[in-house]
Amino acid sequence: MLSGGQVAMTSKKRSRTQAAKKEANQNTEPIKVSVYQSFLSSRFAFATLIGGVIVLRLVLFYTSYNDPYLQFRVGDEAHYHEWALKILNGQWARGTSFFTTPLYAYFLAIVYFVGGHGMVYVRFLNVLMGIGTVLMTYLTARNYLSRNASLLATILLGFCTAPIFYEWFPEKTSLVLFITAISFYLISRASLINKPMAWLISGLSVGLASSGHMLLLVIVPAIWVYLVLNRRDAAMLAIKSIAIFTLGFFLGVSPATIHNYLQDKEFILVSSNGGQNFYVSNHAGNFTGEYISPPFSVANIEKEEANFKQEAERRTQHAMKPSEVSRFWFQQGWIEMQQEPELALTRFWNRLRWAAGADEPSDTRTYEFYKARYRILNPPFWGFGVVSCLGLVGLLLTLRNRKYLPLTLFVVFFIAGISVFFVYGRYRLPLLIPLSILATVALGQAYEWAKQRRWTALVVLGLAAGAVALVLRGPVLPSNLEVSFFPDYYNQGNKYWNIGAYELATAEYEKALSVRPGDHPGVESLYRFLAGVYLKSGQLSRAQTLLQKAAMRYPRNQEFQEKLQMMRTLKQQPTAEPQSTTPKNPAQ
Repeated sequence: MLSGGQVAMTSKKRSRTQAAKKEANQNTEPIKVSVYQSFLSSRFAFATLIGGVIVLRLVLFYTSYNDPYLQFRVGDEAHYHEWALKILNGQWARGTSFFTTPLYAYFLAIVYFVGGHGMVYVRFLNVLMGIGTVLMTYLTARNYLSRNASLLATILLGFCTAPIFYEWFPEKTSLVLFITAISFYLISRASLINKPMAWLISGLSVGLASSGHMLLLVIVPAIWVYLVLNRRDAAMLAIKSIAIFTLGFFLGVSPATIHNYLQDKEFILVSSNGGQNFYVSNHAGNFTGEYISPPFSVANIEKEEANFKQEAERRTQHAMKPSEVSRFWFQQGWIEMQQEPELALTRFWNRLRWAAGADEPSDTRTYEFYKARYRILNPPFWGFGVVSCLGLVGLLLTLRNRKYLPLTLFVVFFIAGISVFFVYGRYRLPLLIPLSILATVALGQAYEWAKQRRWTALVVLGLAAGAVALVLRGPVLPSNLEVSFFPDYYNQGNKYWNIGAYELATAEYEKALSVRPGDHPGVESLYRFLAGVYLKSGQLSRAQTLLQKAAMRYPRNQEFQEKLQMMRTLKQQPTAEPQSTTPKNPAQ
């Protein structure tokens, strides 16, 4: 048995042991919880998010690998491809000023030099740049938001279908977005550390980005205004930062400017097509604000450059340099706008809604066409309009916060700028980077007000979001004008025709005329061409059926009526032998 002293000593030891364990638990438990929470909320969540972005894009790349509609270049894709091949063959200078932004052509030339010019290779690089855009947006958001909020901003951009859609095609959108994302990161970092070298590098990045997308020039005045307003108490510091940033910008854009001066001995910052684009968007024959070529031109970059120059010289009766041609069409566009101010305002309002809205304005590729082919472009994933709607609400909430000025000013300036010209879905995508961050601000504010039970503020926020959505979500043009699938089938038909696969080509042309042709201006001429193909090959029944459809669709077209009458005459004669003469490709 233990003595009383031994019992007391044992009791004291037990107490000390229990106290030590308790202290150890108190010291280690918070550490374990902290490590677990940190791992769960940052590293694990970030890795999961980026892993999801990568897997999604790689799966889509694999599933679309053999899609026949993704095996050819069309429009701007073909233009930049041919241009890159010329550069690769030693034709570094264009011979005249750049008509369109040159960055992607030189980027492609480098890409082709390193790994060849296969389309799959170029499309895979787009996927990598798309992932890079998401990563850079996260880093940018971290300079404005908390870690968890930055993850939400990254989700909004990373799973938005609009940039994913354009990654499928061998064109410049993915490169422009990647450089834009880098520019916003560098600007946000320069705003935090405020060192001369940081502003110089960010300006350099903006200049390079502007060589790929001219409207990114609006970042420059946005940063000027931000620096003036944010450093009103230190005027000299603001002036110094503005000067250094502007110097960096001119250094970034200088290769294009120097090239243009050496070719034409005149100052053209990047490209000379500003006036032409302005006129295409605002001439008297444009009733909607879409890209509608005037009668003397066609929607083809190289032909457009020559057509506008020839028409300007015809009207002025003297030779003109590229900058003079551009100024001439700016003036002509302004004159025609003044003649019909109400129409001009209607066009601007339509483009304003396209620039920030849910509609996906189509170019040579139709978003709705691929939406019908790929489930990924449908819910639960979201399009540009969702991010834009939330982002504009966030913009309203941050108007008085100087920290967000680079984002809010860019959004305002960019939307206003693109609405003066014309809007394609891919042209407006740089907006997604600041809008995803501003959208997170709106969602975060709604969450905080809900926690605080500030129901009035929450209702006002909801009404503001509803008002924005009401303007942006509805169709811009009358709802009876369905989106045309004509360009996608038509371009595929041209591809088959050019390689001699005439049966496949005519099948695609038939689809172009029968599966949602809409009101596309090329439908009428394709009816004419395809009827001629059937007539020349002796397929009289198919020709007659097609001409009957054409006559019903275009009752004022006398040519269709005359050909139908000719068909009746042919049916009374012996069956004609198929002819071997191949009609001219309608794209030529």
